[in-house]
Amino acid sequence: MRRLTALDAKVLSRAFFSSKEGGLRFRDFKTPETSDKVLVDILNKMVSFGYLTKTIGQGRRPIYKLTENGRTALNSIGFQLIEFEDVKRDIENLALEKEDLIELERQLDQLPTVRTFRQLIDELLAKNGPMHYKQLTQEILKVKQTKGKTPDQTVLAILERGTRGQNPRYVRVGPDIYGLNPSYQPNTKSA
Repeated sequence: MRRLTALDAKVLSRAFFSSKEGGLRFRDFKTPETSDKVLVDILNKMVSFGYLTKTIGQGRRPIYKLTENGRTALNSIGFQLIEFEDVKRDIENLALEKEDLIELERQLDQLPTVRTFRQLIDELLAKNGPMHYKQLTQEILKVKQTKGKTPDQTVLAILERGTRGQNPRYVRVGPDIYGLNPSYQPNTKSA
């Protein structure tokens, strides 16, 4: 996930909240605190990250649409879908001052990063000790969304891969039950 500034988040939020089916034009993103040059830079950056798509509309004016990657980016920086209506109203009605932007950026920096399945598996096994892979999956799905149809198989595959080699990350302690290997050395290579 690429690092986003407060202005980046605001631009993506405008794209998300827009009710325009055909996409947004440049002027739809315009706010009192952003110059045209800054806004062009942000929009181009969002397109290069894959968060927005850019097409040419009537009059050769660019049209921007939010992508699924853009939605994921918004979710990962702390926007929860349940709260979007309140956030939408605040963003549309609030012209942020420079100090507000600095504070918003500071808050965004403090948000937790998106964790991988393996990081979550490690955390859960360290906290709870050995667990069945289906129980691990249930706990992971409480904090992480996935588009995969078989998340339990993803978890099992990570655990199985982690038991291989001379320095395995995980140990199998029973049928489909795995724990952290207490002698695992992260700096050495494992298969």
